[in-house]
Amino acid sequence: MDGASSFDDYRMPEERWEQLERFLPNYPESTKGGRPRADLRSVADAIFYRLRTGCQWKSIPRELAPGSTAHQYFQEWLEAGVCVSP
Repeated sequence: MDGASSFDDYRMPEERWEQLERFLPNYPESTKGGRPRADLRSVADAIFYRLRTGCQWKSIPRELAPGSTAHQYFQEWLEAGVCVSP
């Protein structure tokens, strides 16, 4: 098993993503340019990885999403009521 696919077991199925995506905030594209937003599905996978394993945010594998990015979205989604704190 190569390193790129070793975290595939932590990725959610397509059906689950479609259910979750409906609850996420709508992020309009910036008219000022800049860095594009992170892939929300990868961010959600990273958040679920952290919740399932109990690892530190910075220990989330970068193949899923950077830990700081996952934590930022997690905090934002908590505030928006998308998820509740464990």
